Amino acid sequence: MAGAAALAAVPDLSSVLPVQAAAAAGTKGLVGASVFGGDRVAAGDAFDNNIVQRPACRNVQRVYFKLSTFPAAGADQQVGKMAAAGIKMIISLHPDPALTVTDYEAVRTATMYLESIPSIEGIPNIRYEVAFWHEPNINLSTFPTASSYHDYVGFYAPAVRSVNPNVPIVYIPAMTGFGIKAYELAPPYYPGDVLIDKILVDYYANDHLNGIKLDAIMAVADGARLSPKPFGLAEWGDTNDKLVVQDPFNKYVDYLYGLFTTRLSSGKANAAIIYFDLGPNNSITGPTDYKVAGFQKLYDALNR
Repeated sequence: MAGAAALAAVPDLSSVLPVQAAAAAGTKGLVGASVFGGDRVAAGDAFDNNIVQRPACRNVQRVYFKLSTFPAAGADQQVGKMAAAGIKMIISLHPDPALTVTDYEAVRTATMYLESIPSIEGIPNIRYEVAFWHEPNINLSTFPTASSYHDYVGFYAPAVRSVNPNVPIVYIPAMTGFGIKAYELAPPYYPGDVLIDKILVDYYANDHLNGIKLDAIMAVADGARLSPKPFGLAEWGDTNDKLVVQDPFNKYVDYLYGLFTTRLSSGKANAAIIYFDLGPNNSITGPTDYKVAGFQKLYDALNR
């Protein structure tokens, strides 16, 4: 990949039917990072080569579309360019919560566009997964009950699967407090084994510092009746609220390391683990940033 020499030059700072199981039990997932900029591929390469010294952004990133806005030619938020660079994407879509036929068809059309990207870009394939309205358990004005979110995914997931039944549908709850103990709502908001193929959570160091753990939602993934679901992190990092400094951040990384390596040694499947590099507190600013060593520790232990 571009910039391989830079990787070597910078010192290592390490210390509706369900889709078939996306990963065999006991296997690793991809460790990635979502990095934003005018050119997401170039910004990601700079992050990989000059900061974390790992090809994380070339592995997997998140892509976010706003309400009733969908990937299309000329308005794809660089999905085509990222696919051409070999980057796997977990794409958040937010079709209308009113469950409209218009947005159902828009999701179908968007999926057909995504499936057409290989022929447009001249590449062998595109690797992507779809999440419908990530973090529904903190959007209680939109989804006031767990069943309202179940109905939402149940309505729109078939629009994706009618085009390609092998596209994984991902459930992404927020494992945070935010005054409503959203983390306690994460298990009941799970839409069910038939609709969901993987569970990835948004979980930050300040959540860990506040005593929130992942056992309950991980148990949902492991206890799925049809087959266990791969479990991972859609967003991780320093903070989604207040700055967490080096020592508690390192304890958070140690928690994640222990949790995900234990999953592997126990014969369970990890999904993607994606750092969220955005914001003044969360961004990893350079190779001497205290968060680099933790990033490298998780990458080296967990990336397949």
